Amino acid sequence: MTLPTLDEFVDLLRNRPLLDVATNYVLGQDTFAFASRRKRNQLRTLMAHLSQQLNISSERITIVGSGKVGFSLDPEKFGRPFNRRSDIDFLVVDSAMFDQIWLNLIRWQYPRRQALPHSDREFAANRRRNVYWGWFEPDEIQIDDLSVPELLRPLRDVKVKWFNAFQSLSRYEELASRRYDGRLYRTWEHALAYQMDGLRQIKERHL
Repeated sequence: MTLPTLDEFVDLLRNRPLLDVATNYVLGQDTFAFASRRKRNQLRTLMAHLSQQLNISSERITIVGSGKVGFSLDPEKFGRPFNRRSDIDFLVVDSAMFDQIWLNLIRWQYPRRQALPHSDREFAANRRRNVYWGWFEPDEIQIDDLSVPELLRPLRDVKVKWFNAFQSLSRYEELASRRYDGRLYRTWEHALAYQMDGLRQIKERHL
């Protein structure tokens, strides 16, 4: 499916259900940042690397945002063109990794649900929001200032694995000029719900 221009995308938002737009374009197969034949080879290298490092099928990894469609889908920055300084954002779906993080959080908090220190309470509240919305950013989860951090060792291992997977893309000369980030979703349904809500916000603010 050919990627739409910004004007065409706006028309899609006005005239098509958000589910169709999110499914066919935001999570679709074509990728603006790797549209040329040479760059499609780079994309295969990138996906194979992440698949191996995260031990996840490449079918569960996709690019989203401006790298996918050619312009920002952030409601605050909608329409900003993808350029040579733009980050490339990945969406990763893996319920096993998500549940590994979730279960570790439960084991950390269950014996200590009462009278948590402030930093622990804030951390727990943020993680509960993550679970509710169905996504984590593993490398952004800060655990160093928490009490009994040794109980979160499995989470630290996931965090390091995730960070290293994306940072090690710099070993490939043709990929080293950009920053790569990823967000982990429990299921495709969670990911789709998030993307549809972003499109809804764009319609409310810009159309």
